Amino acid sequence: DGFCTAEQAEALGRALVKGAIEKHKYKQAERYARGLGLTEAFPEARLLHKRSSLQKLVRKGQWRLASTLCGDDRTFRSLLVDELLKAGGYTEANTLNEEWGLPPIDVPTDSADGGGSGGGSGGGGSSSSRSEAFKEAKRLRQDAEDAIKSSGYVRCGGLKVLRLGMINTEEPYHDRSYIWPPNFKAKRNMENSNGQKVGATCSILRSKQGPKFAVSLQMGDESLGDVFSDSAQGVMLKVYNKLGLSTSGKMEPFLGLDAMRIIEGMENAAACNKYTFLSQRRQTAKSERRKKDGKSKGDTKSSSGDKSRAGEQRSPKGSDGKHRDRSGSSNSGE
Repeated sequence: DGFCTAEQAEALGRALVKGAIEKHKYKQAERYARGLGLTEAFPEARLLHKRSSLQKLVRKGQWRLASTLCGDDRTFRSLLVDELLKAGGYTEANTLNEEWGLPPIDVPTDSADGGGSGGGSGGGGSSSSRSEAFKEAKRLRQDAEDAIKSSGYVRCGGLKVLRLGMINTEEPYHDRSYIWPPNFKAKRNMENSNGQKVGATCSILRSKQGPKFAVSLQMGDESLGDVFSDSAQGVMLKVYNKLGLSTSGKMEPFLGLDAMRIIEGMENAAACNKYTFLSQRRQTAKSERRKKDGKSKGDTKSSSGDKSRAGEQRSPKGSDGKHRDRSGSSNSGE
């Protein structure tokens, strides 16, 4: 009769949302999900749309506006701080954490040569600084591979990396802040809403559209199933929902900077043109802080000098309290 069943309508709606996400049209994906009643099936749509909006504002230097858009939502606040750190905005991130009553972030102080543009759109920095950054990361990667061969894993923060995989230099497999090597595998320990321990095996898979993120959940000998997503943030959001955990606070990352320090030292990492090495980001952050400190001191001196000159230009007062010109005459107009 020209009408589709409820099941067919839902399948069509799911295809629309999924297609928008795959094309990185996150605003459209969120609208579809909300309008078609699929927000629970696609919780990552809202998150990806908000992250995309925050990324754009951070790139424009409009982090204050971005903080306003976050409101009181802890997840969005966490996203904004993460984006600022990726761009080397440690000062701004700490300013927001102080305003929001969160603990301060330790600012890295390594002395590696850099000059990359952590806040730019490309890998940034000179070829020599990029080469030095890769050499530094390569040493860490070699140590990690030795640990995996001898112990079966290398610990990176809360992750146990079991396999590094191989780097694909195509753009979907890296961006300015992360490299996603297919065949990567790691484990982390989590807890569900009842405090029971759950093992999470994180894997990066290869597909025609780009990287696919998978997490297999295991509680003792019982499999809790697998979750998949086209984004690292999206798959962790699904994991939290599956375990009955709140997503309004700080969530565990799929990888994290400790793992990225090793991944960026893998073969072909330097050929990921959009990626900015961590040491380059830290160097950029230090340069920005020096510029801001210099400007602040310059403004203070300028203000002090203006007050001094203003005082010199004022005529001295006589014994009667009236201002007099340099000849000693009263300026009262009498």
